[in-house]
Amino acid sequence: MKVLQQSQRKEKGFTLIELLVVIAIIAILAGMLLPALAKAKGSALRIACLNQQKQWGLGLMMYAEDHLELLPREKPVGQDQLTWLQAQNVSNSDLWCNVIPPRIGIRAVKDYATNGGGFYEKGSIFTCPSSKLPTPTVRVASPFFIGDEFKADP
Repeated sequence: MKVLQQSQRKEKGFTLIELLVVIAIIAILAGMLLPALAKAKGSALRIACLNQQKQWGLGLMMYAEDHLELLPREKPVGQDQLTWLQAQNVSNSDLWCNVIPPRIGIRAVKDYATNGGGFYEKGSIFTCPSSKLPTPTVRVASPFFIGDEFKADP
């Protein structure tokens, strides 16, 4: 009787080979799934970027309609880069970064200059969805757009 019970116990469990085969199959399936997930993430980032560009375009069109088809200023007169200090200056309230955001329902850059929380977040319309963002600090005299794509032409 004991011999029969021991043989029944061995049949209920999995052997090491069976477990390794299952793990190998899972690894193969995961290897096929990961590139598809990366491709889907890339598509989602492109769509988010396109949506942000559309929002900026709509805001720009609304501004132009209200101001005789004129566009807002890009930067302060005589300056190469726009800094936090310049963005919050009252004389620069007509800069693009201060007049377009309220038209699309977000805070103007001059409001971020005193409280920078949210400007460098992934969901912010001011940053590219796929960019590697800097440390979220607001320095008064530093430019708030960082990188070659935001530098003014010489």
